[in-house]
Amino acid sequence: MSINKEVWGTKDGREVYLYTMANAQGASVSFTTYGGHLISINVPDKDGKLTDVLLGYDTLDRLLRGSGFMGALVGRYANRIGGAKFTLDGKQYTLAANNGANTLHGGLVGFDKQIWNAAQVGGGVRLSLVSRDGDEGFPGELAVSVLYTWSDDNALDILYEATASKKTVVNLTNHAYFNLAGLSSEDLSTHTIALDSDYITEIADGAAIPTGKDYPVEGTPFDLRNGRNIGVGLAEGLANNEQMKFVGGYDHNYVLNGEGFRKIGSVCESATSRAMDIYTDQPGVQFYSGNSIKEENVGKNGEHYKKRQGFCLETQKYPDTPNQPSFPSAALRPGETYTHHTRYAFGVK
Repeated sequence: MSINKEVWGTKDGREVYLYTMANAQGASVSFTTYGGHLISINVPDKDGKLTDVLLGYDTLDRLLRGSGFMGALVGRYANRIGGAKFTLDGKQYTLAANNGANTLHGGLVGFDKQIWNAAQVGGGVRLSLVSRDGDEGFPGELAVSVLYTWSDDNALDILYEATASKKTVVNLTNHAYFNLAGLSSEDLSTHTIALDSDYITEIADGAAIPTGKDYPVEGTPFDLRNGRNIGVGLAEGLANNEQMKFVGGYDHNYVLNGEGFRKIGSVCESATSRAMDIYTDQPGVQFYSGNSIKEENVGKNGEHYKKRQGFCLETQKYPDTPNQPSFPSAALRPGETYTHHTRYAFGVK
């Protein structure tokens, strides 16, 4: 495994670095210390051709001008917190409302907009930062580290850890947008997805805040247990499913079966035979079909991304957990360590 580090630019007078991890086969992952963004993932197809399967930005300037959290590390709280507030041990905390009346992905200046410290650790790179007490309205100083590793069999492992000085809530994830056909593909019609989940968390409307109820996937376009073509699922759901109409496609938290670190799903692409298996120890995964990708986004090579050109599988706690007592807790107390392990394993099927 080789690890290369280079200066990628500067932000607020600080250098921003780009790291590239490459294995013996030449497959590679690149990421930057600005927001921990994944920049590229180059993996082979059925003919051994290496192609970048990650939407995002190839310069720091484009990343800073872009939108959609492409490839970013997000926190303190990934996904949405309803009403931009929550109560913890009887005290109400008010957050920044950056998604209508709600808080999305940590607020106005979340972890995706901060420069992380970086250090090579064995065969990987560990990013770290300290979020001050009261940052974006969240209680407690939070020390965070995220370890990226890349294997000889083309698996990206992301290991998150965090500790807090006060009781707080934590939910970290990566917001990578994938297209296994490569960036020349403008939609997801050749992708089939399977997820081991019997329910999504029902949402009330287009704000996508959970109602607190489970919504059975049986008999709906959300049933991915035996695999479903993403394009077909979108067409069916947008025609006749209210949950999908609320948000213009897939943008829902799947309640995952099983516990511990386990395989929770896979995606296969028919033209290239590329596949990606997803493993996590988290209770949920947000499957997002790129419904709000803005075409004015200038991506790699100056190309403009298209609506639904990429998909996300964001492993995490459930949305709005701090306001939903029936959901698995997102609380972190002093003396405890938040841990989260996710693997995206690429291959050919």
